Amino acid sequence: MIASVRVLVCCVLLFGSLAQADSKKRPAPKPVALAGRVVDLEVMEESRIVTVLIGTENGLGKQWRAKFREGTTTKPLAGGEAVVIRIDRRSTVLKTSLSAEQVRANRVVQFEP
Repeated sequence: MIASVRVLVCCVLLFGSLAQADSKKRPAPKPVALAGRVVDLEVMEESRIVTVLIGTENGLGKQWRAKFREGTTTKPLAGGEAVVIRIDRRSTVLKTSLSAEQVRANRVVQFEP
């Protein structure tokens, strides 16, 4: 009887220590680049206001940088940088100096942390 209690106590201690070792903090995974599709374009005098269908619900943060892609490729468009104006739950508003034709031809925007 005492031997079985000792075995039970040892098992509980062993499993408890394994559970404690597993609960140690691990480094947070590095955020990956996200991409969204342009859904609206507003033409101003010197810039274009673009709405992209991606937001905080997808993990987008305030400090992320935006850049247009060439067509449907993963290659960034030369001069395709954009400034993030506002991030909503499901959409993001950007300001870019690209022409309206360039925005229409390159409708995918890549976001990087």
